[in-house]
Amino acid sequence: MPKYFCQEDSFSCGPIAIVNALSYIGMGVSKKTIKTISNKLGADMFSGTSYIDLVREMSNYAYIKTLDSPNIEGLINGFIIIRRNHFMFAVKQGKKWLVTNYMTKDKDFKHKLTTKYQMKQFLKAETYVLLIGGI
Repeated sequence: MPKYFCQEDSFSCGPIAIVNALSYIGMGVSKKTIKTISNKLGADMFSGTSYIDLVREMSNYAYIKTLDSPNIEGLINGFIIIRRNHFMFAVKQGKKWLVTNYMTKDKDFKHKLTTKYQMKQFLKAETYVLLIGGI
């Protein structure tokens, strides 16, 4: 079973999304992996991670495809969600979806299990998706 992480600061959602995607495709990951990828991306508390840097780094590990109008019916594998400058990784688990590193209203980070309806609503608001597939 993949191991998924949540960020412990205010700026590492990009590296966390990548590490969670890598875990999903079967790569061994740890907190050290987060630090390594964070350094590669230049993630810092002032600018976080740029979308371009995230795509460039993720493409080193897996095939990715960007969707700017995601349809829940087509999302059967893991994917990175980009929503309001926050990166999360999501994966289908049975009839539900696990969203990793979800940011709550209190700005805490946790994993959240959602229904298909909740995921449809979630994907409607200013959302882009990077589909992930192993190389």
